[in-house]
Amino acid sequence: MKTKKVAGVDLSAKCFLLVPDPESPKTWRLPVYVPGDTAKTINAVKNCLSRFNEMRDIPAGQRSALWNRLIGAATVLGIPVAKDPIIAVTEEEIDLILAERQANDLVSRISMEWGTQ
Repeated sequence: MKTKKVAGVDLSAKCFLLVPDPESPKTWRLPVYVPGDTAKTINAVKNCLSRFNEMRDIPAGQRSALWNRLIGAATVLGIPVAKDPIIAVTEEEIDLILAERQANDLVSRISMEWGTQ
């Protein structure tokens, strides 16, 4: 089984929120679980919270979902989180979000037109 060392502990892919390639530990991001060590788990989640908006390698389409999962992990661990965090996005991420929105609108219109014929 592949692992990545975080805080001196070898972690498997299930300990990370973002695992683009399960066979390549260097791609794993956002460690949120250190088995058997609650203090290290809390520290890992706090670290992810504080650095989340600095991370540029999170796919634009996954950013919001990953943030929500990170907030969930923090809540379970009793870590206070700001209710309205500011998440910085790059121009490229904004373009991708807008393109995705346009594509969804187009598919929606096509589906509606298809159903009326």
